[in-house]
Amino acid sequence: MSAFVHPWLLLGLAGVALPILIHILTRDRVRKVAFSTLRFFMQSARVTLRRKRWTEMVLIALRVLVCALAALIFARPLLGGRAAGASRTYPQARMIVADVSASMARAGGSAALATEIRRALAGLPSGCAAGLLTCDQAVQERVPLGSDPAVVAAAAATVAPGEGGTDLAAALRQADAALRTVHSAHKDIVLISDFPRAGMESYKGDWKFAPGVELRPVVLAAAPAATDVGIVDGQCPRSLVRDGQTRAITARVINRGSNDVPSVTVVLRLGDREVDRQTVHLPPGQSLVVRFWHLFDQPGDNPGEIRVLSDDVDPSDNRFYFNARVIPEIPVLLAGPRPDAAGGALFFLRRALVPGPGTPFAVHAVATSALRPADIDAASVLVLADVGAVDPAVVAATSRLLARGGGVLFLPGDAVAPEAFWNAWSAIAPCRLKSVLVRRSDQGVAEGELGRLDLTQPVLEIFQRPHNGDFSTVRFARYWDIGESQASRVLARYADGRPAILERPVGEGVATIWLSPPDLAWNNLPQRAIFLPLLHETLRQAAVRTEWPTVFSVGQPPLPPPGFAYRDAADRAILASPAGGALKTGFHVLTNADGRAVCYALNRPFAEADPLPLKPQELRAALERPAESEHPAVAGVASSGGHGRELWWWLAAALALLLPAELWFANHTARH
Repeated sequence: MSAFVHPWLLLGLAGVALPILIHILTRDRVRKVAFSTLRFFMQSARVTLRRKRWTEMVLIALRVLVCALAALIFARPLLGGRAAGASRTYPQARMIVADVSASMARAGGSAALATEIRRALAGLPSGCAAGLLTCDQAVQERVPLGSDPAVVAAAAATVAPGEGGTDLAAALRQADAALRTVHSAHKDIVLISDFPRAGMESYKGDWKFAPGVELRPVVLAAAPAATDVGIVDGQCPRSLVRDGQTRAITARVINRGSNDVPSVTVVLRLGDREVDRQTVHLPPGQSLVVRFWHLFDQPGDNPGEIRVLSDDVDPSDNRFYFNARVIPEIPVLLAGPRPDAAGGALFFLRRALVPGPGTPFAVHAVATSALRPADIDAASVLVLADVGAVDPAVVAATSRLLARGGGVLFLPGDAVAPEAFWNAWSAIAPCRLKSVLVRRSDQGVAEGELGRLDLTQPVLEIFQRPHNGDFSTVRFARYWDIGESQASRVLARYADGRPAILERPVGEGVATIWLSPPDLAWNNLPQRAIFLPLLHETLRQAAVRTEWPTVFSVGQPPLPPPGFAYRDAADRAILASPAGGALKTGFHVLTNADGRAVCYALNRPFAEADPLPLKPQELRAALERPAESEHPAVAGVASSGGHGRELWWWLAAALALLLPAELWFANHTARH
């Protein structure tokens, strides 16, 4: 079906009569005169006259078509590529978007949503188009646009808040796309929400509503409560190595109510037992971080929760579920030219990784010449001490290790040739080696010391605590100068500003390089107390990446390990959203054919527990556009398929071809 931006200009089609009228008025007036001497030319004259009439008819047709095309082009025809059911014209079209995220439970719940949906339909006259979308972290079309308002009103009873997050931007974009497929002089979107600011995080300012589409916000705010306590953030170790150290589990608790709460009890539970509890004081409008310390010594999954004991009207946000997955030991593969030599890097590495019984590392050392891909495939971390060029199969196996989340630690030494190293490891190495710099003691600045460390990085985070390591006693006699390191993070620098430790994410894993290996010919690091915790943390952080995540938010699809299937604790399929994510908080279990199970904890998105409100005026200013920015007829027939504005261009192209053809025929057609 076609439409016109300027339909009144179709009056120009009357101009097609002009070529016909001019032809009639200017045609030859023939008078017949009989000449006896011309009787032999009569047959030839008839053929010439017949040919002339045909060429004149073609010329008239071309001129008529030129006039018709000119009129159509000025009227701007649009080819409306609409879907089935979108060909009708409605006096008014309204798409209702209902926010069904977790925070809406505190803003009146399903009853308030149903009331506002019916109220939005009450003003629609008969014959209007209505539709209903619901949105949390995914958008769902409940009633397609073009339905009778009574059908939408009936569907309002089935709308209820869930436990997911909010993506208002995606819902509004889908509503706008639906309105573009119908003809209507009045189009609007009714958005029923508590307007969390997090709901517009996916909006990048790259689109606006079609001209003429109006946003009608309906704000459902949570009723003020005297007592309203909840958890708005939580942190726990995702995966860790059994090493005899206590770990922190934290939750930030907020008092949204108007009353002072002098004693809020926060409980830490692991499995079915309570292991600790704290009592805190929360003034109104204030939040507090509650931290528990626990020793996780049970290998495998350790599901637990932090729970706030409160008499809230809505206690659904009073829990933070977590799962600490404990790795019993880390398989570490050490490779170097001389694994049994005393005093070298491998010598100190082996003693630091296995200082005594109870170590979390299972260490295997091989010579570089004996390094096999199968050894790398069986490891979680690979340490390459003074290793340059290797067999391409070893490089491929190392890449596979990083792709599945493992770690690689490069310790280049004297046996490494810079060019050979880069040719072998350029795809995964954190930097390119240039040359070895030797410290000169006659200079005023101590270039062989560490000058700056990024203690916010997980590898160095433990050194933030007081008395947890002193790097000022480490001296570096030699270290590598580097180039090409743009893809890497610098964790530490020497006093002269050159990088000392770099880290590069590769696949799911991480490649790290120490530019001065732990060798007494290079530095005194192996003789300092920080060497052992620095090495252990580097390998731990690399190893835990090989473990699958343990904590998700509702709506996020957990990625199952190979061979595992989605099942919950009762051996039922996990309830999932259209986007593929689980919809219920708590613990879910994935199992494989051998009966092995891995546990995942799912929480509400924390933004739903403490939504930062967005002003409806801000939303309208960002999404609506002035009606005069484009003719409303264009928006009325434009479709999501992108064919709404193409037809008049084709007509203009046809006119450009017809004009030369008409000129040629006119020059080759004799009128006398």
